[in-house]
Amino acid sequence: MIQLPSRIVLIGASLALAPACAILPDDDPPAEGRIVVEASPQAPLELVVSTDFTTQTREDGSVEVRFESSDTVEITGPFDGRYRLSQADARIVAVLGNYGDFDELVRMRVFLDRKAVYDVSVTLTNGGFLQYTYIYQETLFSDS
Repeated sequence: MIQLPSRIVLIGASLALAPACAILPDDDPPAEGRIVVEASPQAPLELVVSTDFTTQTREDGSVEVRFESSDTVEITGPFDGRYRLSQADARIVAVLGNYGDFDELVRMRVFLDRKAVYDVSVTLTNGGFLQYTYIYQETLFSDS
């Protein structure tokens, strides 16, 4: 299994797809994050999920995400995972990567307290990935 490094530098122009970041308009932070992956890969995909990470915006505008801890799951079929979010500092990041030799059709959805906030279907090529990042009441970057 290929492990992602403890930090990922995001540079919008060089990503397979632009990462997404969202703010919910509610006053209360979400209590749960749910990641749903639909795929039937020829070789395993890798999903890294963390609710314990830090971010830093660099001078060039890219955002560095550093995992303090994370769960890594090998995706060989459908996946549905739920993650409890801290009420003091609700945050979640999910990175679905293809490190195999085949292009893979995937769909990744993210829900915060049952509200759909991210839904992307794409063909991931080797080295390609999808990423969703959420930090309560903070905007890091957007797709626009």
